[in-house]
Amino acid sequence: MYTKKLNFDIIAIMNKLSSTLKALMAQQNITTAKLARATKILQPVLHRLVNNQTDNPRIDTLLPIADYFGISINQLIGEAPLIQQPQQQIPLLDDWQNINDYLHGKMPQHTLMMVDANLGDHLFALTVKNATMAPQFNIGSIIIIDPNLTADNSDFVLALTDPDDLPTFRQLLFDDNNIVLKPLNNDFKTIFIEAAGNYKCLGVIVASQTQFKNRGAA
Repeated sequence: MYTKKLNFDIIAIMNKLSSTLKALMAQQNITTAKLARATKILQPVLHRLVNNQTDNPRIDTLLPIADYFGISINQLIGEAPLIQQPQQQIPLLDDWQNINDYLHGKMPQHTLMMVDANLGDHLFALTVKNATMAPQFNIGSIIIIDPNLTADNSDFVLALTDPDDLPTFRQLLFDDNNIVLKPLNNDFKTIFIEAAGNYKCLGVIVASQTQFKNRGAA
């Protein structure tokens, strides 16, 4: 009896997951191919979820999908009400070298991703390329940046310390009139900038989405 009830619960959850996913994709007019590109989940895996052809999917399959739509996993599987926040599309830049072009009004190569509309205007996103800010921001995580915010002490920022180098991702700390750009990973160096030193804040990180390793199965 217990086994039958457990199997029934799994079937019910998978039915809800399939229905919710179909509704979300129809609402945003996206295909499984586009969702696969945005979440880094293989398209056949998404196809099986949408069409209820799998059972008991892994957490690292569901979380990127929930993050993309701005909902919780419980909402995705139908265990909590689906109350969506207003969403907006922002550019996910393909290369950190394109940041300057974007900030000067150009539109370099990019993909689009969905984020909460309340986060701000003129946002853009980048994929974390190294372990500077691990474990909070692992390689593959996506950081969402507001170039219009004024950075406060302890904010995570995208900073330019040398016009010839790529921007650096650090935590901003103020030390009297000096600036400290601190990594979370102690294997990387802290950058100290005197009051008259070369420093430009390109934006403040307002949100992030964790990306999990894709093993190709639900």
